[in-house]
Amino acid sequence: MASLTTLVLAIDARQAAVGGNQFVAATNNIKIGAARATAANKTLGGSFGTLAKQMGKAFLVFKALQGIKGTTRTIADFEETMKTVELVTRSATAQMEQMTEVARVLGATTRYTANEAAEGMLHLARAGFSAEESMRAIKDSLDLATAGGLTLAESTQYMANSIRQFALDASDAGRVANVFTVISNNANMTVRDMAESMKYAGTVAASTGVSIEETAAAMGVLADRGIRGTRA
Repeated sequence: MASLTTLVLAIDARQAAVGGNQFVAATNNIKIGAARATAANKTLGGSFGTLAKQMGKAFLVFKALQGIKGTTRTIADFEETMKTVELVTRSATAQMEQMTEVARVLGATTRYTANEAAEGMLHLARAGFSAEESMRAIKDSLDLATAGGLTLAESTQYMANSIRQFALDASDAGRVANVFTVISNNANMTVRDMAESMKYAGTVAASTGVSIEETAAAMGVLADRGIRGTRA
């Protein structure tokens, strides 16, 4: 009986040893697999890092190319506008060089770009201003646009109309811009309201010898009484 028990225990012991060896082998396999997975993750992470760097460089190149494209487009737009100014004003080469320089200076010293300044001079030219008059009036037209919240097309139109109505010189553009700005800031009317009133009353007032300042002041008084625009 004792020998049978010993035999059974010996068999169980051998099976336990085999199971233990299998457990150790399985554990080792798990460790090896984990090490391989860690190495693979590091390799994959490095690949993603390299890819991210490459994508970052590609993005910077793309933005640089976009900037170059935008600059090229801006230069082309400016040259096209100045060419149109030349056609409208029929200016000589020397005058065109002066107008180009004026536009560039305004583009560097005001909130407007050189092309926008050129467009402003184009609006003045189309209103009948010569190249010389356009250059004298453009800076104050830009100031009026800023002060009145106007487009350049509006400000140059108001400027040109007022100068012609009151038989002023283009060098009086600052005077006109000042009148529009001061009255609109001190009366119940906008620059647009005043321009609309001037469209009807300006010529009549000027024909009777009334100055632009006196006309604008009268419009301001009427505006404070609720009469503005075409009713003034």
